[in-house]
Amino acid sequence: MIITKEILKFFKVALNIIRKKAIVEGVYISDEVMYAANIECQAAYILEQKDITKPIVIPSKAAEYIISFPVNSKLEFLVKDSCLTIKSGRNKVRFSLLEENTYPKRSKKEDLLLSVNAGKFVESVKASAIAGDCNSPNTRVKCVHISVRNGKLISSATDGKKLAFVDIVPANCDVLEKCEITFPIAHIGYLSMFECADNIEINYANHKRAVTLKQDDFELSSTLIECSDINSLISITESIKNGTVNTFVVEQESLKTVLSRIALLSSVNENKIKCVVSGDTFAITNMDTTTACEQVIDISDSTSNSEVKMCLNLKDFKELVGSVDGEIKVICAGGDKPVLLEAENKLFLMTQFRC
Repeated sequence: MIITKEILKFFKVALNIIRKKAIVEGVYISDEVMYAANIECQAAYILEQKDITKPIVIPSKAAEYIISFPVNSKLEFLVKDSCLTIKSGRNKVRFSLLEENTYPKRSKKEDLLLSVNAGKFVESVKASAIAGDCNSPNTRVKCVHISVRNGKLISSATDGKKLAFVDIVPANCDVLEKCEITFPIAHIGYLSMFECADNIEINYANHKRAVTLKQDDFELSSTLIECSDINSLISITESIKNGTVNTFVVEQESLKTVLSRIALLSSVNENKIKCVVSGDTFAITNMDTTTACEQVIDISDSTSNSEVKMCLNLKDFKELVGSVDGEIKVICAGGDKPVLLEAENKLFLMTQFRC
């Protein structure tokens, strides 16, 4: 077997998968495919090199040994008596093979939903995931929801206090109008298998209980998370944006800098900030009783003729601002209603504290 950059890329993702919730901590290899599986997802790579005559399951240590070699290294695989010997020049290592019959069956893709640019898809999933919470026991907040809304493919996520939704591309797909794909936030790192410049196919799998992403010889399958949708929260966000609101524009870098300074000077337990828009300035003050801090930055295109006050979560505000670039449009509906941040194709919602 010649170690290509594609094989190295697969094994790096495979090792991450089998180290989490794996039924068998190994990688399945046949003359057609290599794949790694746990109870939630699978990653597969279609082989062009026919070096394995009989399916085997190698342990994770063997996979770690393989990726220790540079690209274009030549390895010889010898299988005998339930053992695998890997030879490289004068060097050889022997590993005990795992039971092939007990390894999870490979996920089979079914209906093609659509094809979309991988770079735009991955970027939007990552951007919306910042509003979710992969560690929560609540299934609705530990995944990115992907659906068609108003003729556009969007990704969205929430943790109940903030929400993000991102336009991916215009979409003409009747199938997606009738369903919602839920991609686990914990699986986003596995998307590194895909080349951003090329398209990926989105398919159903396992009788619509999973979704498979395919690009060339790579496949990633994730079990769909069964949970309620978040369209009602998206509708609230859209109604605020389209209602009677005050808006202003601020530079991301300036806002990011002042939020970082306030976070530096605020205690860990104090996460509230008071924000006041007055004329062409935006003043942000922490509520720490030991180290008071006020930072003021310039804004533009303000639509308010009077002072506007907001009371926001410092950590959430800082994370959302740090996830975008360029100018940010801040949308305020007044009172204690949620505040929106808009940047390019991204829209974020933040709930307010009572000041």
